[in-house]
Amino acid sequence: MRTPQRLVRSAELLMVGIGGGFAEIVRVTVYQAGDATTTARNVATHAGLVRAGVLADLVTTVTGLLTAVARYVLLKHVHANAARAMVAFVAVAAAMMSLNLAHQFQALHASDAASTNAFGAAGSDALVLLMLDLHHNGDLMTQVFFGLWLLPMGYLVYRSGMIPRKISSSAVFLTAPTRRASHHLAGPARHTQKRPTKPARSTAA
Repeated sequence: MRTPQRLVRSAELLMVGIGGGFAEIVRVTVYQAGDATTTARNVATHAGLVRAGVLADLVTTVTGLLTAVARYVLLKHVHANAARAMVAFVAVAAAMMSLNLAHQFQALHASDAASTNAFGAAGSDALVLLMLDLHHNGDLMTQVFFGLWLLPMGYLVYRSGMIPRKISSSAVFLTAPTRRASHHLAGPARHTQKRPTKPARSTAA
């Protein structure tokens, strides 16, 4: 049992530490929220880096899904329904993340010379920012499911006794990205709603 556990942990380390970390660095490097000109210039300048970031995210997604399946095999004897829920959450997150990468990849096409000639410099820059805005918001939605899978996983590891219970129970607290993403997605809607202004009272002369 120890060898499969080591393989799963090694895959998780490669997925989160290397692939996911590199892809996040790429996003931070090129994406400047609200600044279309700077974002488009960054994408055009670091086009190779953006492509590598998309590839890293794809590898991370596939590795994460395979890791979830491996954990299902290791932990299904503890609680079959919880193990299925864990895989289901990861599968949904993987599908969302893969589809969302199309926005990041499309930003590359929106920054090339053909798009600039077709839409003008300002239109092309705005399109690049729109694609990366969509990718950013889609990434927040994906975090909800990446956080939820830790709930059944933490329960399964806790019940299995594979690692100390104090460590396994901390997986629940790692669902903080889910709460942060939900709050961020709901926050702008609250702040952008304006209360109707009351008409000013007319004063008699």
